Formats: sequence, C-alpha cells, structure tokens
Amino acid sequence: LWTEEGEVYSFGQGKYGGLGHGGKEDEFVPRLIQGPLVGKRVVGASAEFYHSFVWTEEGKVYSFGRGDVGKLGHGSYLDENVPRLIEGPLVGKKVIGAAAGLTHSLLWTEEGGAYSFGDGAHGKLGHGRHGWELVPRLMEGPLVGKKVIGAAAGRSRSLVWTAEGG
Repeated sequence: LWTEEGEVYSFGQGKYGGLGHGGKEDEFVPRLIQGPLVGKRVVGASAEFYHSFVWTEEGKVYSFGRGDVGKLGHGSYLDENVPRLIEGPLVGKKVIGAAAGLTHSLLWTEEGGAYSFGDGAHGKLGHGRHGWELVPRLMEGPLVGKKVIGAAAGRSRSLVWTAEGG
C-alpha cells in the first residue's frame, strides 16, 4: 500500500523482517515504512511469502525480509529488517518494476533489461541452468534486443513480457 505522496505502508506477518520496520513483529494495521525510504517517493511495491520490494520514482529498488537463497539481491543470504538498496549491476539503471517469487526475484529497467536472482531451481531464473544467483543477473538468450516491460514470479516459474517489436 503506497500513497500519492510516495509513502509506503506495510502490515501483516513480520517474520524475517518482511515488513521493513526493523523488527519481526506482526502489524495489524498499516504502518509507515521509514528508515532509508524517508524523503523518497515510492512508486511501486511487490511482496511474497517472506520478502518485499519497493522502488522509487528515481528508479532505485530496495528489498527486505528473508534473504535465504539470495533472493534479496545483496550478494548474501542474510535477512534484512529494513529496506536496503540493491546495487551491483543495477548501478546507473532505472528500475521500473519488481516481482517477488517464493524463492526468487525479478526486476526490469526502463532500458528494457530484465534481471533475476535467488534460487534457480527448474530454470526459473532464465539463465539456462539451475544455480543460485546472489545479485541481479541480466537475462539474455531470446530476450537480447527485446524490451521487457513486465514480469511475474511464481513458486517455480517466471514470466516476462516484452514490447511489441521490442
């Protein structure tokens, strides 16, 4: 839940820090996420079982919650109790969307690139193998030269869609 002013609120199960408030307590009413998001205009969010993403008008994406299998994109398996900026290969890119799957994550940029990370079981990261990716990795193969404009991440599969002719 985010407001026209760009504030984002979370509520529900707080296990693993997935609400972004610095603790692991459940929240029974919407609570403003602060910390590194103060003063930033959030334009989108995605949440799954134990992890969440928010992205800002400037194209910065933050993740928080359970970090197992690298699905937060920070190069580790550590949980994050407050939103943490994802950097690495996203530096200089404008993220315009994110999809949180059960054990993996997808991001896409204004330039049209799609990135995946986390558990690659069943090939759901789109890199042609089963391994884990701890930081966002650009999906290539048949997506080269296409502009990705959206994605969905499920339990054991992913979908991306492209601009016509992109």
